[in-house]
Amino acid sequence: MNEVLQDERVKWAVHGSYSGLHIFTNPEGADIAPSTFDAAAFIPQMIARPRGEGITGQVRMGLLVNGVDINSGPSGTISAMHGEEEMAITVDAFRATIRALRREGIIR
Repeated sequence: MNEVLQDERVKWAVHGSYSGLHIFTNPEGADIAPSTFDAAAFIPQMIARPRGEGITGQVRMGLLVNGVDINSGPSGTISAMHGEEEMAITVDAFRATIRALRREGIIR
């Protein structure tokens, strides 16, 4: 998913540990690179943001429209049931969501 952000030139990042993923939508517009993102540096911003509102809700809706369900964080759970096919579907849905948000003028 970070490769999608890198390809699409979106200064967001996907991070996580163990069985969770989180999409950092970079509300303050920091100059970050998805491939080298340090989540620890942005914890205060992550905690302060309402879940499911604004862009995070739009990301979730875009993924739902493209067949992938995540939490309103936006975040998701990864399990042993998720294989290569599910990962590919998720990445494709994420790319389609990013492109739709750009077409709508929501992200640049």
